[in-house]
Amino acid sequence: MTASRIHQAWQHLLHATAERITLMSAAEQTRLSWAKPIRTADKIPEAYCAYLQAQLPGLDACLPAVLTPTFRGFLRRENEKLVFIHDEHLYILEQTPAGLLPVVFPLADITYVEVGGILLKAWVRVNGLIDRELATATLKYNSVTQYLFDPLVAQIRRFQSRAQAGRKPSVAGNDWSTQGPATRSEPEQAQEPFILSGAQPSPDPFPLSGAQPSPDPFTLSGAQRSRRVDGQIDEDVHIAAELSLEQAKFDPLRDGHFKFMNYARRSLQPGERVVAYTVQPELRQPRLTVLGKPLALHTLETAHLCILTDHELIVIRDDPTSMQDYNEARYGGIWDYLPLSQIQGAAIEERPAGYLALLVRLPGGDRMEVLFSTEKRSELEQVCARLAATSQPN
Repeated sequence: MTASRIHQAWQHLLHATAERITLMSAAEQTRLSWAKPIRTADKIPEAYCAYLQAQLPGLDACLPAVLTPTFRGFLRRENEKLVFIHDEHLYILEQTPAGLLPVVFPLADITYVEVGGILLKAWVRVNGLIDRELATATLKYNSVTQYLFDPLVAQIRRFQSRAQAGRKPSVAGNDWSTQGPATRSEPEQAQEPFILSGAQPSPDPFPLSGAQPSPDPFTLSGAQRSRRVDGQIDEDVHIAAELSLEQAKFDPLRDGHFKFMNYARRSLQPGERVVAYTVQPELRQPRLTVLGKPLALHTLETAHLCILTDHELIVIRDDPTSMQDYNEARYGGIWDYLPLSQIQGAAIEERPAGYLALLVRLPGGDRMEVLFSTEKRSELEQVCARLAATSQPN
């Protein structure tokens, strides 16, 4: 067969269809695993419009939104989902063969959020109560588009942080932006950050009750505007400095747990305070012992880091299914964010083979269990004592 015939045969194969699926290049197939941002109403797929028009004031009320991929062309397909936040609720609208399946979580009833990423595989899992019943929803996507979901997770966490602070949270619109300060001094709470020319001022996603909107910065005099800009810059610098100080508390992990140090630093929100943390290396148990030496080890629990802040309990762990490099370090990680406003209690229980389990009770009878070695008992007791002081009643 000549080279030209081989080329023709290859081109024909590329454009052939099998079971109504067009054969694609590897790059085209990979892009089908990317989530997509929806920023204008005309980009909303028609399949969702009827529900949105019936449930929301208008189509643009769901914006910005994210459309999860179907993984078309992969061995395992996923149903497409439209995800957005509106009126203090997280909407996950799933396209199933039987029709549209809406799952709507009140932000106040989300018990914890899990974020995972291993190489190109990434996901967000939301757990909470819907009509007092436990519910969970998982969003899967290529980690290339993680940036679309980070603001969503950040907004949920900020909402819960305000609940923990004792103020009624309120989300105005769908502010998924992670820009701007997360905490402000009391006199400045009602003021908007200075908006650069061409941008429209947006409401504070967590306004204080009774707070009055600040004046439009474009109506201020030159001197007033200058003072406001300088004040905002000073405030931003102060918040960034505070965050840097909190992140520095993880520096002792640099030598033995460099990956977890980085993961912990990037997990903190501006304004969040680290109360305590403890790291647990991977726990293994021998399957077979010969002459007193273990020949095969079974992983009971992957390495993990437990962080207690003044807003939430953060558990960062390795995924047991992830690959390991030549140093036996695992790729990627999993983040669990448990708001203190949802924790109903914590306890330490003994486990076989001399291990301890930290049990965290959540609404609806749900719970999370994290395994530790006995050497961590005193640290876990301190965590439990602090959680008991802030836990919510049943």
